[in-house]
Amino acid sequence: MLTDSQIIHLCKRKDKMLAERGTWETHWQDLANYVLPNSADFNVKRALGDKRTTLIYDSTGIHSNEMLAAGLHGMLTNPAQKWFSVRVRNDVEDMNDNPDVKNWLETTTDAILTELSAPEVAFASHIHEYYLSLCSIGTAAMFIGEPVNREGGLSFKTIHINELFIAENADGIVDTVFRSFKLPLRLVVQRFGEESLSPRMMRMWEKKEFDKEVDILHCVYPREDSPDGAKASKLLPVASVYLDEKEKHVLQEGGFDEMPFMVSRWSKAVGEVFGRSPAMTSLPDIKMLQEMMKTTIRAAQKIVDPPLLVPDDGVIGPVRTIPGGLNYYRSTTGARIEPLLTGGNIPISFEMMEDIRSRIRMMFFLDQLQFQGGCCGAVLDGLQ
Repeated sequence: MLTDSQIIHLCKRKDKMLAERGTWETHWQDLANYVLPNSADFNVKRALGDKRTTLIYDSTGIHSNEMLAAGLHGMLTNPAQKWFSVRVRNDVEDMNDNPDVKNWLETTTDAILTELSAPEVAFASHIHEYYLSLCSIGTAAMFIGEPVNREGGLSFKTIHINELFIAENADGIVDTVFRSFKLPLRLVVQRFGEESLSPRMMRMWEKKEFDKEVDILHCVYPREDSPDGAKASKLLPVASVYLDEKEKHVLQEGGFDEMPFMVSRWSKAVGEVFGRSPAMTSLPDIKMLQEMMKTTIRAAQKIVDPPLLVPDDGVIGPVRTIPGGLNYYRSTTGARIEPLLTGGNIPISFEMMEDIRSRIRMMFFLDQLQFQGGCCGAVLDGLQ
């Protein structure tokens, strides 16, 4: 059982990782606004169902990210293909040629694929969200565990990177994941049991505030003093602790044989923990394209519905260049109403924008993706 000092240490460690992640959050918000708007909840919190594309005038960045994610899905985890096989470790490679061993390995592979294809597991939908985050934010995470509401099998859940705090071991592998998230009280009881509730949660439960959300902190980290061959969940090599973050109350303490969070980084700069992505490389072009599209739309509006010159013996008032704007002027010759020519060149704008779109698609490797017969093959550089 965790002591009070250990619980406080975990909460302080989470606060420290939160402070260190502050710079990334600003960058992620900027990225998500233009590339992954449905997950743009870092520095800006939006209501469920709120519009997420108010800043978008050109969807090339969004589409490119979706195409690259679909390419990775089709190449690495295509549900229509047998995308992996189980083999014996290299130090006993000769066993792979044993007929009995080969038969067992093939049977095991088929069993795993059947489980991953089960509708209730929903692996395909979760892994696609995983790829979308990886290609845009640069870091993606998925929790792999046991289901709560059904017996047996696996449960996959892609986690929004805004909820995660990660740390690496000496080999650069993520071995510590803290997840801070909100959960309705009824789901807390469903997951951990009524007897595990903190005093604050118990008061809410007695008031029947079942759908009120509470703050949960899930800490997963290596347990350095785990005895060899330990079986009890509280002694397993990877510790798992669920806390009521506000009251520093343990909801559940357990463990895993190995890290249950799968965390991937597209590429990683020296000294950084979180990943960088193709979207980060192309962000200047994506933002420039939005501004160019806005300008081109205004120019096209002026051509289709130009501002007019209305004679009145000279220009009166400020010049109005908006579509349909009226400008009064003084005329010494024949007075007539005529359009104000603004000199916009739409074809040049289209050419410049198409050049930027091509650069964005290249940064997302779409020039190297080839879709044939519903499947995808790709040559991707830099994926780590």
